[in-house]
Amino acid sequence: MSNTIKNEYEPSYVSHPGETLLDILEEKCMSQKELSDRMGYTTKHINEIIKGKAPITHEFALKLEKVFQTPASFWYNRQSNYDDYMARKKEEELLESSIQWLKKFPISEMIKKKYIESSKDTKALLDSLLRFFGVATADAWETYWGEFQAQFRKPKVVDDYALSAWLRQGEIITSTIDCGDYNKEEFKKTLPEIRALTLSSSGEYIDRKLRECCARTGVKFAFVPELPKTASGATRWLTKKTPLIQLSLRYKYEDQIWFSFFHEAAHVLLHNKNDIFINGDSDSSIEEQDADKFATEMLIPQKKVDTFISSPSRITKRSIVDFAQSMNIAPGIVVGRLQHMNVILYSHYNDLRKKFMWS
Repeated sequence: MSNTIKNEYEPSYVSHPGETLLDILEEKCMSQKELSDRMGYTTKHINEIIKGKAPITHEFALKLEKVFQTPASFWYNRQSNYDDYMARKKEEELLESSIQWLKKFPISEMIKKKYIESSKDTKALLDSLLRFFGVATADAWETYWGEFQAQFRKPKVVDDYALSAWLRQGEIITSTIDCGDYNKEEFKKTLPEIRALTLSSSGEYIDRKLRECCARTGVKFAFVPELPKTASGATRWLTKKTPLIQLSLRYKYEDQIWFSFFHEAAHVLLHNKNDIFINGDSDSSIEEQDADKFATEMLIPQKKVDTFISSPSRITKRSIVDFAQSMNIAPGIVVGRLQHMNVILYSHYNDLRKKFMWS
């Protein structure tokens, strides 16, 4: 019985077979012009092979065999080894640039929120991120999402890479929602039904009913775990006939969450389908002002609030609860409005505000 030991050697540098051809020409004192005449190729083609600008083909190798009596397989193998070396080198360079791209994302948070799978292997982590975005390479991501980011209407504090991941997760979560084409009138009609959900104390129920109510009108909706430097809400159109609203729990109190929902609903109803609206902290555009006004009036008409606060001495926990009941809305939303208007301090009556957390 014999044992065979196989050594796998990957050289740090492999020369193009054109360099070997040049060595042979110099050894035989043969010019490139003479070789071109002997082989039936142009001098330019011989020169391109010697400079490594053109490969040695099988046809060329067979002719070299006749001229120099070197086996054609020698030239095949030299070209094959060179091509393999260059492919590996390109792959390593691509991997290195991709690792730098990988570092731009909040990977630890994406793993924690179960956006992608955890791995100690950088290549496996990179593969998981590419699969998450549905792209083949980091360059492909830059091409696709670079154009996509140009549509973002977002605050400056938002990070493009984290935001892209959060938006992509919204696509994935809602991909299984079956809904027809968007119907504007039906969506408007269902908003009072959605407003009534503010009285529910079950986050799971609210989540399910929001998805159901929106889907009936051709709108996709999802709560998506937030990432650092992303947003409290976003609105965009997946197709010309399918809008998507997604919310995070970046702000966890019910008044903030419900305001965000109706703010995003306003973008669906009122604004350009080609824009992507990101709800952050510092956007004073006309579209954002329109959406704020819509959400404000949808939750509690300002005239009703003005009437309620006309006698500030009457603002107590009991009066807030009674006013909320008369408006058929959660007391916490009234508290949030009064705090925002500086009618009461932000520290007052927070026990009336429900807080939602990820289960």
